[in-house]
Amino acid sequence: MKASEMINVGLSYAVVVALANLALNLLGYAKPGIALVAAAVVATEVAAWSYQRRTRRLAPFSVRLAVAVLLTVICVIQSVAFQAMWHWMDHPTTTTIVGAVGVFAVPLAIFGELQKRMTRSQG
Repeated sequence: MKASEMINVGLSYAVVVALANLALNLLGYAKPGIALVAAAVVATEVAAWSYQRRTRRLAPFSVRLAVAVLLTVICVIQSVAFQAMWHWMDHPTTTTIVGAVGVFAVPLAIFGELQKRMTRSQG
């Protein structure tokens, strides 16, 4: 993936984490782990769409791995920063580790399937 596409993926992840966490807190359901993983789904969709739009073929494993690593790094950085600023987690170490594992797994699990569905819909 191009650097500009990776920046878009990273920014979409960071913004969705913040918005999802805000929405969950407004609903009285303060579970930041859900926000972390939900944002990974959205960012993976952005990555799959960006790659498919440019190449029109399935992404190799290295691209999926690069997206997974990028999202995991942003997950850890954002979790630590949000915890330092707003104390958004009751159990920060556990939530960060479980969130990072989940965020790493999401792109590896759904990236290819998203692209296959996009290919079928383009048709």
